[in-house]
Amino acid sequence: MSVSNIGDLIPSLAWVNRLNGLRKRVETNFQDMDSFLHEVVEEHIKKQRTINGDGSGENEEEDFVDVMLGIEKDSSFGIPLVRDNTKAIILDMFAAGTDTSYIVLEWAMSELIRHPNIMEEVQKESGRRHGTPINGWSARAE
Repeated sequence: MSVSNIGDLIPSLAWVNRLNGLRKRVETNFQDMDSFLHEVVEEHIKKQRTINGDGSGENEEEDFVDVMLGIEKDSSFGIPLVRDNTKAIILDMFAAGTDTSYIVLEWAMSELIRHPNIMEEVQKESGRRHGTPINGWSARAE
């Protein structure tokens, strides 16, 4: 169940968000996300300590989180990063990857809905490739 953010529409009514529970949900979601990102970062720090401690994982490749932690340690970049900055950048990268896919799928589906003849062709092609007959179903409204 979703709740509209009336405070975004009418700033003077932002207090309504306390009554409808939106503020509490936002706080809870923030805490959950922050906790998850904290665990991810701590896991990578622990992995780096293990690699540096006994040298058993020297050939292991660095991923994005490892690179961000390296930048966080190295102050020669001219931009100081603290842990919250690192977590925010990781979250931005995750959101950018998922949001882009979602937008492309939504756009493709809306175009198929706008062009029923092309949707029908796509359904036939999908049926041929996957062996699933369409059973006379048509995308066109009858």
